[in-house]
Formats: sequence, structure tokens, C-alpha cells
Amino acid sequence: MRKHSGLVLTLGFAVLVGLSAREAQAGYFLYVTITDNTTPANSVTYAPFGEGNPSNTYNNVPGSGNEGIAVGGGALSDTTATGLSLTGLQTTTTYGASSTVLTVLGNAAVLPGNTDSYTVTITASYSGYGLPTGRAALLSQSESGTYTYTGGGNTQLFQSYYDPTNTLDTTTPWTPGLQTLTVPSAGSGALSSSQNNPNSVDVPNGVYVTPYALTETITLNITGNTNTKGSNATAAPFGGQATISVVPEPGSLVMMLTGMPLPLVVLGILRSRLRTRAKRFGW
Repeated sequence: MRKHSGLVLTLGFAVLVGLSAREAQAGYFLYVTITDNTTPANSVTYAPFGEGNPSNTYNNVPGSGNEGIAVGGGALSDTTATGLSLTGLQTTTTYGASSTVLTVLGNAAVLPGNTDSYTVTITASYSGYGLPTGRAALLSQSESGTYTYTGGGNTQLFQSYYDPTNTLDTTTPWTPGLQTLTVPSAGSGALSSSQNNPNSVDVPNGVYVTPYALTETITLNITGNTNTKGSNATAAPFGGQATISVVPEPGSLVMMLTGMPLPLVVLGILRSRLRTRAKRFGW
């Protein structure tokens, strides 16, 4: 019986250590670059926006009202020095027992009278996710945009990454791939478009771990248009979203482990094995 008690204590200690290991300090940043392909001198790469450690670690109890954070606004609420304005730019993240979501969104507008071609690149990265827990997961992604006064040849690109090493801004093999959305030619009436294919990648058992990091990059290629009587090309809003969803465990096992304290579960298994051996050998 002493051996059994020692085993129970060892297993209980291992569980506590595992839970503590998942409580990793979170970090995040938002990078923004506006490249003027026509007039390179107007291009600008901003210092990391929102870089730092949030007050929470994304490991709070789901439903507590403090499951995620939002970063946005500030100096990037109105950027006009390059001839292109960004408004409402933000990245948000929420998480829960079954899925975690990372989103980036904003509005872009080429200033009236400007015919330059622009590439807007926005990268959001978060580390320290402790949820959801499970043996395997699925990373899915999608993007969308609404456009006005856009001409031909414009695109919107999106790609997300899951990093099991919990490192910010790391591009790993665990990505659904690059999505390309062709921006439609639109006049004064807004046209919307969306893309979710390729939309997912399996993160297999043995690779999916917590804590982990998520990174996503959205790239908007847009060209100004002066033939619109004072209006110009806009992408308002544009955005992309990445979602980590865990593969459900067998229902009976989950119910057993969540409905009983771990030491009782382990003792029950040990007692069942002892009874089986007793019957077998006539003890």
C-alpha cells in the first residue's frame, strides 16, 4: 500500500508541475510597414506598436471576463505621412477551453489625388497561450475585405503560424499556407470578398503543446485612383483571423477525469487491478 501511496503522490506532483509549466508569461507585438512602391522615399516602417507583456497570461478561467486582450489605436489611428491613411487598426485575441482566436483588422484609404501603389504589411504575434489544452489541434484561417474605388491588380494576402516553441514572430511549418484574395475592381459601390482556402492545417499529437505562440501577417496591395472625383481607393474594413481548435478527447475519459479528483481516479484503477489479480491467483 505504501508503494501505491507513493505512486499517487508522484502523479499528483507531476500534474501540479505540468499545470505550473503552462502558466508562461505572455508577450505580444504589432508591426506595421507602409511601402510606397511608386515613391520609395515615402515608405515607413513603424517601431513595434504595443510591444510588451500584457497583465494577464491568457490562462484565466474562461468566462471570467479577462480571457484576452486588445491592442490598437494610439499613434496608428491616423497615418497620412505616406499618402495612405490607416484607421481603426487593431489586433485582438480571445481564448477558451476549446479554441483560441487571433484577429487583425483595420481600414486603409489612399488619400485623394494620389495614384501611387502601396503595400501595407501588418504582423501580429502573441506568445504564452495556455489554452486550449489537448493532444492535437487544428489551425484554421480566413480573411475578408470590403473595397471601394479600387482598380485591377490589387490583392490582399494572409498567413498564420502556430509555434510550439512559444516564440514571438516565428514562421514554422505549422501554417495553413498563404491565402491570396484578389481585390475586385469597385466603383462608388462597395464590393466585398473573402477567402478561407487553403484554410487549415493539422497540428498532430506530439507537436501540439502549451504554452505556444501564434503569429499572423496580412498584406494589402492597393493603388490610388484619381478618376473618382475626389474619392480614392479604400479597403474598409480589411482583416484576417486565425483559430486554434483542439481535437476532442473521448467523452468517457474526459467525464471521468473532470468528475473525480485525480488521486481517487488513480486509486480506483489500482484497486481494480488488485481485485483482478486476486481473482486470477485465488488470493
